[in-house]
Amino acid sequence: IINFELVKNMEAAVLFKQIENNSMKISQIAKVRQGLIAYGVGGGIPIQTKKMKDDKIYHSKKKENDNYYKYLQSNDIHRYKFNWSGQFLKYGDNLFRKREFKIYQGDRLLVKQIPSSPPYCISATYTNKTILNDVNSIIIHDIRLIDSKSLLSIINSKLTSFWFILKFGKMQRSIFPQFKINELSQFPIPKNNLDNNKLLKKLSQLVSKKIDGNNSNGIDEEIDFLTYELFKLNKKDILIIENFLKNFDK
Repeated sequence: IINFELVKNMEAAVLFKQIENNSMKISQIAKVRQGLIAYGVGGGIPIQTKKMKDDKIYHSKKKENDNYYKYLQSNDIHRYKFNWSGQFLKYGDNLFRKREFKIYQGDRLLVKQIPSSPPYCISATYTNKTILNDVNSIIIHDIRLIDSKSLLSIINSKLTSFWFILKFGKMQRSIFPQFKINELSQFPIPKNNLDNNKLLKKLSQLVSKKIDGNNSNGIDEEIDFLTYELFKLNKKDILIIENFLKNFDK
């Protein structure tokens, strides 16, 4: 696919390249893993049949025993929050693709694979709870060099949305413009400003407010401008991003 956004907006293309050159990838500071696949004919122990799959026999509305855990699906994941639907899932060899249990525990980020319309294309949230998630939510864990909430602020920022549109051209597609693990692994992290403890601490504090339910646009704007500062962008760079996202697809 030709990314026409890079072709038709030279200022944006130059800034995109600048961000790329001054960044490292998420995969360099964290592990990126996909969530589980509960059902698949011919998989699991005992081997799943089509009826078992259709009946979703391992789902429950209550915690049947210690093998059942809260379970999130893609639609449960939002920017800075998740809404548990009340579903439990039996975890074990019964599942088609269970993944390692440790990735469902401890500090981590959950990223919804289907982007939204600009200005905020990426929907990611933080959790430290023991909770399962499906294959349509990507897990970022074992994060180093930066704290989880500061990383979350970058992923959910306008800067990343700008980069994402120009990098992959997915917003040109009308049906399920899903991104994959290898694409999320390439998301940009600033190379040279991760020792700015004051800035990262402020970002982490603002993200905590968002997670606690503060939906003020002012907090989003402050997170965005601190993210611009983290990437060492100037006023002209910021204006290019803001205008690009405001006028995208108009």
